[in-house]
Amino acid sequence: MASRKDIHKRIQRADMTAQVADIYEQYVFDLIKSKQEAIDAIRRQMLEIDARMKAEKSMRQKAQEFVDGQRNLGNREAAALAESEIIDLSIEYWSLMAERLQLSQAGRTIEVKRRDLEWQRSQVVQAYWANVRYAKILERDGSPRAAES
Repeated sequence: MASRKDIHKRIQRADMTAQVADIYEQYVFDLIKSKQEAIDAIRRQMLEIDARMKAEKSMRQKAQEFVDGQRNLGNREAAALAESEIIDLSIEYWSLMAERLQLSQAGRTIEVKRRDLEWQRSQVVQAYWANVRYAKILERDGSPRAAES
């Protein structure tokens, strides 16, 4: 049987390991929280871009209707001017689409990191509780073998 001094050292080591795990778990939790906040910010940006894209599409449709009306009236100059506006609106629309795709990719990357951190946190929490149980068994039974079984 282990001496009282050895058992006390093992209890202290288990308690310290549990404390470190607790601190690390809080650190990982804060990281997860910051990743979630980043994901939420990206989602808000994507919603803003979606609204702008919808507005651009609506303006393009109105401009196209104007172009068609001017062509029917024989006003080629006004139709040509409006067509250049349609081109500008199309360029802006596709720029917004590219920005949205970049945000979407960044969001997916952050989401994967967040899930990895959640897994890591669950492992730390399990290790924490294992150390707490180990320390309690050592305190109760005084035998490391009882704690290991």
